Amino acid sequence: MPRLLPDLAPGELSLVKSSAERRFYEACRAQLPPEWTVLFSTPWVGTTPSGRKYDGEADFVLLVPTLGMLVVEVKGGGVAYDPIAGRWESVDRGGERHAIKDPFRQATAEKHQLIQILLNDQRWRRAHPGRLLAGHAVFFADLDHTEAATTPESPTAIVGGRAHLQRLQAWAEGVLRFWAGRDVGWDGLRADGLKAAEQVLHGRIDVRPLISTQLHAEEAIRIQLTQQQSRILRGIGARKRAAICGGAGTGKTLLALEKARQLAETTGETLLLCYNHLLADYLKTACQGVARLYAMNYHQLCSWRVAEARRLTGRDLLRDARAAYPPSRPQDEFDLVLPHALALSCEATPLRFDAIVIDEGQDFKEEYWLPIEWLMRDPDQSCLYVFYDQNQALYTRARSLPISDPPFVLTFNCRNTRHIHESAYRFFQGEPTDAPTGNEGSPIASLTAPSVKAQASAIHAAIVALIDRESVDASQIAVVVCGEPKETYYQAVERMPLPRGSRWVVEGAAADKGVRLETVRRFKGLEADVVFLWGADSLPSRDEREILYVGISRAKSRLTVVGAAESCQRLMSRSAHS
Repeated sequence: MPRLLPDLAPGELSLVKSSAERRFYEACRAQLPPEWTVLFSTPWVGTTPSGRKYDGEADFVLLVPTLGMLVVEVKGGGVAYDPIAGRWESVDRGGERHAIKDPFRQATAEKHQLIQILLNDQRWRRAHPGRLLAGHAVFFADLDHTEAATTPESPTAIVGGRAHLQRLQAWAEGVLRFWAGRDVGWDGLRADGLKAAEQVLHGRIDVRPLISTQLHAEEAIRIQLTQQQSRILRGIGARKRAAICGGAGTGKTLLALEKARQLAETTGETLLLCYNHLLADYLKTACQGVARLYAMNYHQLCSWRVAEARRLTGRDLLRDARAAYPPSRPQDEFDLVLPHALALSCEATPLRFDAIVIDEGQDFKEEYWLPIEWLMRDPDQSCLYVFYDQNQALYTRARSLPISDPPFVLTFNCRNTRHIHESAYRFFQGEPTDAPTGNEGSPIASLTAPSVKAQASAIHAAIVALIDRESVDASQIAVVVCGEPKETYYQAVERMPLPRGSRWVVEGAAADKGVRLETVRRFKGLEADVVFLWGADSLPSRDEREILYVGISRAKSRLTVVGAAESCQRLMSRSAHS
């Protein structure tokens, strides 16, 4: 293994945005000999002829004993070159083209800047008084055929492609020999020169904002976008019933919560319902101290009303409901017995509501709606507002909503960054939802390892780096399991120690502080700044589309997909092409 500067742990490497750079780094680690030095992401400061300072960065600098220095610009995705216009373009997975800088001119400029930095430093001049053999190359990590990237200024000898990732040492040595040509006036890089080059080039400081700072900035944009989206509540006006639909990330839960608070203050007894148990915990906490506002999930409502009926009348509504609908499978208790018991409670208990607000309406079965309507104090004057996800690819229950008017549509994503939005919405069908404005974020990353145990170690290393080095709070991080059985994943990671007094929260309450460890289904309706989506290797095929839509969209700012390399590649490809 070569000397890598910096020497990144797998978890740290997963935070590098470019998958092409991650693969090149891994190939260097696996193939290059220990005498070599690899400098990754080397910053430099240049000066224009007018004296203006500007900065740049070299992707990779290879310091090769007996030869010299090779500067490598690494590019991912496809590439195209128009020789008439002299224009370079990148080609994304959708086939769209985007203008980019000439990568060979970039590499040339980086090489000359680094040579000048060395020549200006007396440590280098003392250690290597002769002429340095220096070359540059461009490496297209996703190209099998690099002929399209060759021009008179970029001969084949200085172009790398996917095949060269398997024979990186031979390729790099070949590039330097190309640059040497028949010139014999250069001096090979010796140990003292190599050490001096390390000191001069790697000693320079690369300053970037901490990830915690980036998360804070993205959250400020998110708050602004959510406030803009909330204007739709004004459009509801005096309507007593309304359906409000939007895809993942459009702010449905926050808007439902705000509407419920308004109604509790202005209208009367208000019920805020959802489907997911963990989301209900969050809503209860958010509603504490608000008079006349009751927050719970649907089945908690059923159990509460059944208990009230027994307290007031002594009647066992569950027994009566089971007699009417004898359950033949465990799920019937939730789908038939409890809804019927809720309907029976309307005869036994007097409490009614002036307003009912429902979040996650797409998960409410047809049998749920009639008892909900019976809970309204006045069928004509009481309010009913239903927020739901209209993803037609996944949810069909929304067709049975007890609201006939066309829905109000939430038109843009105010939670996820653009990269996460675009990935999640590959699994969406319905009214168009715009990506967030001004919240670009980072590309989705992958963290690969062959076994669950190795994946757990990689996740742990990445989380330690986030908390320790990037000052990300533990409560901003969630590991969301999409594979089965969940216990396999939980047990692999939950005993690993976390820094700064942090702890794992395994299927805890919504208010618990720490790194959350949850399943996609439990975490539905909730969110975290940083999400590790784990279990691509054992994703249940029957629910794959919904799990990916929900799981991906739980991440507000950073998403890392975790699994074996092949599974991660398939999942990432699906999110790009579904």
